[in-house]
Amino acid sequence: MFDRPHSHRRGSSALIAGLLLVSSLAACSSDDSDDGGPGPEPAPAAPEAEAASDSVVAELTELIRTEAHCEWLADEQCLFPFPSSRFEEEADTETGVRLALTAEAMPVNASGSAVDPAPWSQSDGWGVGTPIMVTIDDLDLAASGYATEEDPARSLTAESTSALVDLTTGERLAHWVERDQRPLVDSMSEEDQTTVLIRPVETLPEGHRIGVALGQPVTTTGDEPEPSTAFVTYRDNLTTSIDEVEERREGFEDLFSELGALGVERGDLWLAWEFGVMSTENLTGELIAMRDRAFEELGDEAPAYEVTEVLTETGDGGSLPDGVGKRIRGTFEVPSFLTGEGEPGTEFVRDDDGLPTITGTYEAEFTCSVTSRQLDGTAPARPVVYGHGLLGSYREAERGDLGTADADLMLCATYWVGMSDPDLGYAVSTLGDINGFPSVADRLRQGIVNQLFLARLIGHPDGIASDSELAGPDGDPSVDTTEVFYEGHSQGGIMGFAATAVSNEWSKAVIGVPGVNYSMLIPRSNNWAVYGPVIAGGYPGTVEGLIVLGLLQQLWDRGEGSGYVRHLTGGLPGTQDHQVIIQVALADHQVANATSDLAARTAGVPVRVPLVAEGRLPWALPPHGIDTVDAGEEADSLMVYWDAGTLAPPLGSLAPDADPSWTAACTTDTERESAPCADPHEFPRRTPEAQAQRNEFFATGVVVDTCGEGPCATEPRGG
Repeated sequence: MFDRPHSHRRGSSALIAGLLLVSSLAACSSDDSDDGGPGPEPAPAAPEAEAASDSVVAELTELIRTEAHCEWLADEQCLFPFPSSRFEEEADTETGVRLALTAEAMPVNASGSAVDPAPWSQSDGWGVGTPIMVTIDDLDLAASGYATEEDPARSLTAESTSALVDLTTGERLAHWVERDQRPLVDSMSEEDQTTVLIRPVETLPEGHRIGVALGQPVTTTGDEPEPSTAFVTYRDNLTTSIDEVEERREGFEDLFSELGALGVERGDLWLAWEFGVMSTENLTGELIAMRDRAFEELGDEAPAYEVTEVLTETGDGGSLPDGVGKRIRGTFEVPSFLTGEGEPGTEFVRDDDGLPTITGTYEAEFTCSVTSRQLDGTAPARPVVYGHGLLGSYREAERGDLGTADADLMLCATYWVGMSDPDLGYAVSTLGDINGFPSVADRLRQGIVNQLFLARLIGHPDGIASDSELAGPDGDPSVDTTEVFYEGHSQGGIMGFAATAVSNEWSKAVIGVPGVNYSMLIPRSNNWAVYGPVIAGGYPGTVEGLIVLGLLQQLWDRGEGSGYVRHLTGGLPGTQDHQVIIQVALADHQVANATSDLAARTAGVPVRVPLVAEGRLPWALPPHGIDTVDAGEEADSLMVYWDAGTLAPPLGSLAPDADPSWTAACTTDTERESAPCADPHEFPRRTPEAQAQRNEFFATGVVVDTCGEGPCATEPRGG
């Protein structure tokens, strides 16, 4: 048992005590067993019903009168605990429900603009990347016995007084609990950082129902907050004559029964609630339909294209990167699913079934870095779709520090429509008024279709490979169109999860410094210093920023890696299987290592060990729930950590360069450029050993080890 103080209280370690027993009984039983042995314990009976006191009825009556549009179960925040079945309604959907957020419950920004809940009503459950949140002021995690980020495996044991349960399968879900510790910006205040987040170690299972159970919390001063009157009314089976209360009672009885069957004692609960997760069809179906409709229209052909610019030197007259003979820029045609010209702010046009329908043609820009070796006839080039970084440009593919030309790889790229340089102003503005965000989510999916069409353009014999600008010395094509590959970093890695999961154009991808999901990534990134103030300026307050990110994630899941990473290596309808290398920069300042682990764990991609040297990561190694591949062994897919000697990352929702240990050690510009202080975000892609691993992977489909017996090491490397 977990040895904690305050063991006399109702939320003691008995909360989860029966979970291990139930799991062990299930594991030891089999379908053909007829020994008559005992099965899992039945759920304990509910406490005998008794009428709630007049004071309780009066309190609940007033609460519901003033907060009728809110989740009035247990929190001063209207939408907390989040997410909740309070905002679901029965519907003819795959899951049997749809989200039913009310306009009154949605946040209002500083300009007085209320959020229209209509876009959220298209969901048949909550997003797979949804942050789970509740208010507990001044929480002491250790004293409370909740699972922590250092060792999420403990959440599956009787020692943990926090439980996350898949009510569909009856299985516990590994997780950790953390306090909100985002760096303060603008209208935020430390005293208002009262939100507690429950972090599952994988994205939530699609189409399943999830139960959250918390034992008695303890504050840093040793106080034990009382459970809410509304929750105690359900937990202790106190009946009322209040319709709104009684309408929810059956649902809570079902929840208590299901938790009880797992050994979670009803009387030990400080708070419990449940919610449903959107189905795979609702999550991915629109993008799959877009892909299928677009390629049905294209057939077996290459997209129409036009070369608009050919460069043999840089714009200022300098030389192109070593090994690059010319740059080809132009446009290509993609079926558009958007209104107008598809510019920022436009959204899907939908058919009678609610699916995006083709409205015309989207003219996408592209660039290709053509190698000198392919042009002089030394070796044909293999085409690679390159995914650029956060709100960046497709011309990032024109860089010369990735070792691609020497490996006879021709990098080509187009904009990640929705989150690229032309989107910058609009995309950032939606953080201050999230009514505009549905356009971002829609255009991200248009951008994925654009990437797939670029792959067809560069991988088809009648596409750009047939252009005279790419001809070899004898006039023959210089592009080997046998296979197309994908390589993307940062945002190109995050979005590369989604594009790869639905791709029938490439089957091998290098996914660099990625993570999921954005609502978890942003507070843990040094980009919080840029985007945090935008959110706080639009929605003043401390908790409001988390609410905004939580709501945005419901839409983001359909358009970013979070919604697709579970299917990264295969499984979506009409989609081929894939292999991937996931490159991680230890202590990345922009993409937290915890989010990379979450992605690999969800995707079922193993990690190379030794991961890093002892003490270089603050959580138990190897990370819970991720399979391992030993140094020197080969793999079909693999995640690899690269250590440049940077300071170890902190726990929780802050970037490494916001941690006090970093700010104390990295006070001068010289120190900040040194290995311990530098942001290693760019280093893996520039590392010769990582490039060699990619080259062999693209050539053979085998992930070989290029690091020797120890952890994979790199060093600060300029571009």
